[in-house]
Amino acid sequence: MGKKGKGAKGGPEKPDTMSDDVWALFNNSTDLIQNLRGSCVFNTINCILTRSEAAMFLWQHAASSQAKKEEIVQLGAVPHAIAAFKAVEDHERAPCVGLLHSLATVEVAREQMVNVKPIPPHPPINLVPLLFEHLHTDSTATETGVMGVICNLSLSEYSRPSILKEILSKGPKRVIHVMSNSLNAEARRDAARCLKECCTLPILPEDTPEHIRAKEKEKEKETKTLFLQHGLVEASIRTVANGCTECVTGVKINGPLAIESIIGLLHKMLQLEESKTIFMEFEGVEGLSALLSGKLKCSFENTLQGKASAAGCLYSIAIPQGWANNRMPSSLKHFDQPIVGGVVLGNSTPAQPPPAEGETPAEPDKDEESAEDKGGAQNIVCKEASVKMEKM
Repeated sequence: MGKKGKGAKGGPEKPDTMSDDVWALFNNSTDLIQNLRGSCVFNTINCILTRSEAAMFLWQHAASSQAKKEEIVQLGAVPHAIAAFKAVEDHERAPCVGLLHSLATVEVAREQMVNVKPIPPHPPINLVPLLFEHLHTDSTATETGVMGVICNLSLSEYSRPSILKEILSKGPKRVIHVMSNSLNAEARRDAARCLKECCTLPILPEDTPEHIRAKEKEKEKETKTLFLQHGLVEASIRTVANGCTECVTGVKINGPLAIESIIGLLHKMLQLEESKTIFMEFEGVEGLSALLSGKLKCSFENTLQGKASAAGCLYSIAIPQGWANNRMPSSLKHFDQPIVGGVVLGNSTPAQPPPAEGETPAEPDKDEESAEDKGGAQNIVCKEASVKMEKM
């Protein structure tokens, strides 16, 4: 075995199997991008790499630091990576989408990915539908990269509408399938994050009129309802119960984060009252209680955020919304509610001090019926949750 060549200061060394010409190209991002573009009249050099190989080298550079990602974006790599992703053979797509996944953490790159503009020599390419077309593939690496790009685009206020539009028009089944069935734990994590972002209200300025806020809340409810109709709650509960044990890659690092993200998504979905009934039917209380109590052994146990989200889910089930005077029904009296500053935690009604000696306790307002009288279906779900939690 020959000696490895010296790399740039702090950089990688030249592999024995790489020629000097390719090594020189590897260390020149501008020339790599011309190879990524493919042979055309706009290039000033002869391309000696395939587009997939050029994408792989650029991906390696992008993974080194955020500054390197920004440099590659400034050099104009994004449109050529999109064109390469569309043009190459299936077995060559993973490096192209891997590069896009890495660059999609840069806001400028996100804007370029959702702006459909022709970049010579490429025609206009609408990336978002293209990503969803390739979400189900025989290549786990490609699926993980595609889901990563979709997730990163959903994290930005600028690019999220494009992702949400595609999900609403085509349905969320593909993303839900990745969340519950992918062999890569990272893809499951990104799918859950994407779905959670898509059913979260956008950040609105303080002076936003009330009718616009109401409209956004209605959109959020419609999105959650669509996700519910496509089996999101059931898929989430099943995936948490399995603990990502079906995954063959990324389990040690991303397994806990995937479970944490899915439980966070469940917590968001349980803001929709219809989700609570399904949560109970599919034994969500038992699954999350087992996780919190340590009875279900999985990598989730080490994530504090996941435990907090799981507790929040159980709280959402046990404490239905809209109780008159926020009173606790008899079925939940075994839960202690600490009082801080005269306010019962979790409630908005100040706790009333006990009557002085010889004083008659104040009668409750006649208009305030007990929660058990007004709760209806909410209290039924609440009582069932209480009984199940008592048995844990």
